[in-house]
Amino acid sequence: ISQIVNENENQVLKNSRQTLLPKNWSKQLTISEPEIGLKVILNINELWEKYVAKIDAYLINGTYAFENDKFIGSVTTPIINLKSPEPGPGWEKIDDEPGSVKNSISIIQRSADIKETVLDLFGDRELI
Repeated sequence: ISQIVNENENQVLKNSRQTLLPKNWSKQLTISEPEIGLKVILNINELWEKYVAKIDAYLINGTYAFENDKFIGSVTTPIINLKSPEPGPGWEKIDDEPGSVKNSISIIQRSADIKETVLDLFGDRELI
């Protein structure tokens, strides 16, 4: 399971270089044990939550020259809380990709170790 998740997540992240944000994906894994008549179908889904920084949460420090359309200075986005499932204040959850990707940056926080997560959720429970 962890191999499937890691391979698909890596491919989605590689593809996101062209699309700005990663796409959701789904795979099906079938495990059969014919000797005891067992067939287990696992559906593995990864859904990405997308956020955009609120415009009033940016810190812009610098000057803009109208003669040559140049900005000199710095632009700072809101702080991202890496210890919470929510990025923190200054971020707004969106369902679709932002309308404009000009002057955009993607910050992708990957999930926890999938092998550890699956073991925590299911452990070594019997399937029958």
